[in-house]
Amino acid sequence: MSAPDSVINVDKIDRIIFFGNAGIGNFILYLPTLRTIKQLYGNLEITCIILKKQLREIARQCHFIDKIIDMTNPSNFLKICTLHKAAVLLSIHDCYIYPLALSIFSRPKYIVGFERVAHWKNKYSQLLTHTITVDKITKEVLYSGKLLEPFGVPHHETTFSAPFFPALKKAGYDGLFREKLYENLLIGMHVSSSPSQPWKAWELHKFSKISELIIDNFPNTRLLFFGTPDAATEIDNVIKTLPSNRCEKLIGHPLSVVAYWLSKCFLLVCNDGGLMHIADALGIKTVAIFGPTDHRIFGPSRGSVVRLGLSCSPCYSFPGDQKYPLRCKDRLCLKRISAELVWKFILDVLEGLK
Repeated sequence: MSAPDSVINVDKIDRIIFFGNAGIGNFILYLPTLRTIKQLYGNLEITCIILKKQLREIARQCHFIDKIIDMTNPSNFLKICTLHKAAVLLSIHDCYIYPLALSIFSRPKYIVGFERVAHWKNKYSQLLTHTITVDKITKEVLYSGKLLEPFGVPHHETTFSAPFFPALKKAGYDGLFREKLYENLLIGMHVSSSPSQPWKAWELHKFSKISELIIDNFPNTRLLFFGTPDAATEIDNVIKTLPSNRCEKLIGHPLSVVAYWLSKCFLLVCNDGGLMHIADALGIKTVAIFGPTDHRIFGPSRGSVVRLGLSCSPCYSFPGDQKYPLRCKDRLCLKRISAELVWKFILDVLEGLK
């Protein structure tokens, strides 16, 4: 961080703009820190800039976010920047153009952001008035708490729990399925990954294999497959050989519906992705399959990580440090993870249910 004499004087500011150009998982990992800022400085207005429509629903459920600026339409960006002034800009990713525009048109006095590795010096880091350096293998939910340091608050581990969807238990989504699924033990399955990051996905036929093993060995379970419309074909390929009365699909529903049914699951088996982080925040046990990405940074705070630990893995840590994964032809770090290995991790969670 900058020198101690540059600590932000909270008494002289009235609004913080939080700019999180991130996926669902990354966005969720910063919510506990925003909640802490609101708890400490209740009079501060927290304004959240949203560039991706799937984040709007999460932000709307967060009582500690006072205002949401929707920038999913880029043509409005400069106009919105001009209309929304703030003393502090919190920027969590290395995208340069948007923070630059905000620094010019919103004119924040302070711009706080991360330098994740010591050698990472670029145009983005030069915009910052308060630079926070973190170890490249620090878990993301932990280093997000370092955003408190410029306010003179010592870094402390924030409790990672779901600060969103406060009315989960009151949601009336039971009618989506033929039967009340919670009469069975629900096991969530997330077999796809983000369309922009398909290299994080484990092989579908292996998901089919572990699904068969769960159904055969635990007769009181039912599998609930989560996915976006883009993943519908992948899910159908996994479940086509499974008994239809033991499987259900939840495809293309709002995040509030997804979170509600995820909260009913005993376990989620998944790739690295946003749904894993939602489950983690809801306190749901996870068996997460990792390959190119770094489990030390992006892994769940509770639950199990399945990985091989090949010398070439992980090959992706942060944008700006190594912008893209190596994307080896065969993705050996995932391909060599057998269904039998993942099944052992699942058994560790389910064994006591027999």
